[in-house]
Amino acid sequence: MPEALVHDLWSQQRFDTEDLTTTNDATVTILDPGTPNTDAGPDFRNAHVRLGDMDWRGHVEIHTTSGGWFEHEHHTDPRYDSVILHVTLHPDMWTGGLLRSDESPLPEIVLYPRLETPLRELLHAFHTRTDDDTLPCASRWDEVPDETRWDWIRQLARTRMARKRDRLPITKDDALETALHERLFAGLGYSKNDTPMSTLAERVPPDALRALERPRDREALLLGTAGLVPEPGDLLDADRTTADYAMDLRDRFR
Repeated sequence: MPEALVHDLWSQQRFDTEDLTTTNDATVTILDPGTPNTDAGPDFRNAHVRLGDMDWRGHVEIHTTSGGWFEHEHHTDPRYDSVILHVTLHPDMWTGGLLRSDESPLPEIVLYPRLETPLRELLHAFHTRTDDDTLPCASRWDEVPDETRWDWIRQLARTRMARKRDRLPITKDDALETALHERLFAGLGYSKNDTPMSTLAERVPPDALRALERPRDREALLLGTAGLVPEPGDLLDADRTTADYAMDLRDRFR
């Protein structure tokens, strides 16, 4: 069973998510499956999952069976302590008993009982798909009228924005403002730095920025909180303009 198939099931949410629960019967709401990770570490980065009544942001690890967690020695690797959810296709003797390196229990869901398409069909589609991931109708794209193409693209854009909208809390205005603030910062961080940018947004809320009238003071607050204002000793080789700018930020941040 290719693990990449399970990755596809998770990223495309091709399973029944209604009344989803972990192996320990905690309710699960998937607000964002995360971004596929092509580097070392967990399979999906920066996911957003609600477990019970608590929201969690972190990473997701995927295996065909629960035992893969131990087989790959993730239970001894601190890099995987940020995993908030383990996703397995099939249950085995390890299901429901996964631990991180700090010995904290790892929530887990099993996909097989919730597949909406028979596994045999999913496997066939997986093994017969084209390597370049083109759409089946790509060869006839030139036959599609321009108006139809643009209607489709606009619909895709609306769908994408609706998904982003649905991740925002429907609560009082200040909570919505905070959520927009955090999503804006995460977007500015792109895929590689969205987590630290989200953390920065939490540490510097909108009210803190509004309280500062001068743009340079806001700049100093953001860069200082992020730990990006250099120490004086790091400026020995800097030109005068850069050194003066950095020292001005330090003075303002203090």
